[in-house]
Amino acid sequence: MILDIDTLPLKSPYFLKEVTSMKDIASQDIHRALLAVRANSTLKGFDQAVCAVSLVIQDEDLLKRVTRELYPQVEKMCGAPKGTVERNLRTLISQCWADGGKIPLELMAKRELEEKPKPVQFIEIIAVHLIRK
Repeated sequence: MILDIDTLPLKSPYFLKEVTSMKDIASQDIHRALLAVRANSTLKGFDQAVCAVSLVIQDEDLLKRVTRELYPQVEKMCGAPKGTVERNLRTLISQCWADGGKIPLELMAKRELEEKPKPVQFIEIIAVHLIRK
């Protein structure tokens, strides 16, 4: 059975907001993609993942400058203490993996994942999936 991540049932308060701009649509799509891979929206890493994916969608070269530019920008945007973004993303990814997010993540990546992705790989998979849509 092939799953289509766009038809997975999702429950989130984010979909109750009125969409008023392209920025909202992009944010909503990121939330939807993260929920599809079973990310828990109550974890600190969830909002940080939304910020990171959003930044990467705007500038894919940030994937080459993760520790120098991407994580510090996410820390600033989310008000996170210095050096906590990568750890929070690792926690989020572990939770996704444990809660059955492997298959939807593989569908987004369009390849089999033998191990859970590192934070930069996770961000890239979500961003590239959304860019391709």
